[in-house]
Amino acid sequence: MPITVSGTTITFNDATTQTTAASPSSYVGGRGQVFTSSGTFTVPTGVTSVKVTVLGGGGNGGNVSAALYTASGGGGGAGGVSIRFVTGLTPGGTVSVTVGGAAGTSSFSSYASATGGSSGGNGVPGGPNAAGNGGAGGSGSSGDINYVGGSGAGASFAGYSGSGGGTQMPATPNVDGGCGVVINGVGGAGLFGSGAIGLIGGAQNGIAGTGYGNGGSGATKGNAATGYTGGAGTGGIVIVEY
Repeated sequence: MPITVSGTTITFNDATTQTTAASPSSYVGGRGQVFTSSGTFTVPTGVTSVKVTVLGGGGNGGNVSAALYTASGGGGGAGGVSIRFVTGLTPGGTVSVTVGGAAGTSSFSSYASATGGSSGGNGVPGGPNAAGNGGAGGSGSSGDINYVGGSGAGASFAGYSGSGGGTQMPATPNVDGGCGVVINGVGGAGLFGSGAIGLIGGAQNGIAGTGYGNGGSGATKGNAATGYTGGAGTGGIVIVEY
């Protein structure tokens, strides 16, 4: 008899059966669990080791305040990444999982942690900071492998806002928001989604990042006495595999 799978039951070729410990809907490939919000990981029966991927939240894009001058905000940085192979766990034991929101830190207890990307600098109309700087990427720590998220792109005095950064593994130059190009700058490509595209002039709120751990783009405005808000960075994620 061949191996067959029905629901949570596996039938082997000697006609014996084995039932999995939890519903497949909560698992990745049948052997993992994804956290998009903070919670608790309960170590399954028979499991003593896991691989965990921790991603911090992406930073928000910079705002622009109300005044009769052109200004634009910088893009938010992407969250860092930490990957660790955790051993010595006790079946039935629990591990605290924290998932950071925008610019927030994510962690798998003290085993692995990743800070969120910094928010983009605000554009201050009429001053030397009319063009906000891009936010720095977050960084992973305590893992066997740690990565730094892509930085957001800076804005320009001409009213072009900075793009959001994206997180990749490993980080490469094109991860940074806008790839160093602010005008028509694209958002940095991320491991899960991407940073938001920068805005071209006008008077607009920034655009939110997509997926997990990616930066939002900055707001921009022309010579108008109205303030605008940068796009939101996306929250992090924690993936446990075993």
